[in-house]
Amino acid sequence: MRAIPVDGKPLRGSRTATTTAIQLLAAMDHHGVALAHRQIASKSNEIPAL
Repeated sequence: MRAIPVDGKPLRGSRTATTTAIQLLAAMDHHGVALAHRQIASKSNEIPAL
C-alpha cells in the first residue's frame, strides 16, 4: 500500500498590501516529488479543497 501525504501552505511572497497570500494544496510522494498541487480558494482551508 502507498501513502500520499497532502499539506496546504501559503505561497511565500504572494501577499501584497491589497490581497492575502495565495494558499496551495500539494500532494507528494515519499521521494519528495510533487504529484499535484492546486490553489485553495480564499477564505477556505485544506479540508474542502482535498
